[in-house]
Amino acid sequence: MQVIKRIRRKLAGFINSVKENDGYYIARYEASGKAEQSVKSKRGQEVWTEIKQPDAETSCQGIYGTAVNSALMNSYAFDTAILFLQKQSSQYAIRQSANDAEDGLLLAGESGDVQCNIYDLASNCYEWTTEIFDPFNGADSCVVRGDAYNDTNNLCASSRKNEGNTTNNTSISFRPILYL
Repeated sequence: MQVIKRIRRKLAGFINSVKENDGYYIARYEASGKAEQSVKSKRGQEVWTEIKQPDAETSCQGIYGTAVNSALMNSYAFDTAILFLQKQSSQYAIRQSANDAEDGLLLAGESGDVQCNIYDLASNCYEWTTEIFDPFNGADSCVVRGDAYNDTNNLCASSRKNEGNTTNNTSISFRPILYL
């Protein structure tokens, strides 16, 4: 229960900041920087995969020191981003993945999935979030969002899927958010 309380407290702090400061920033690309163990978000870089959810969450903390908060994407941030993107293009949230298994894992920003200068949200890799799949059964099953290159179900940006938080494979990455 302590983990769930911590997650709720962090989420409440994020939501309050978003309301007080009129928004947040979502990384333009999936995380890169695995070799340096330093989170980056750059086009054309190898996507940071094979990372467990707790490690992705830790990697996102303190990216810019204490002046700006940084964290692993939470589902509130993911959902509000999807709603914003949907206003720009009504087909976005129901759009099929731009990448498929034949393409394999692509470099960040190369899947063809771009909306409002945000890349690969609906394709290339699932993305870890801080959302717990079943909070009544513990915090070891977390939610990934989006779609992955090797999933033939053709999910979309708004999809949710549960994964054990110790899963680390080439179809799961992550994306940081920044807020004041």
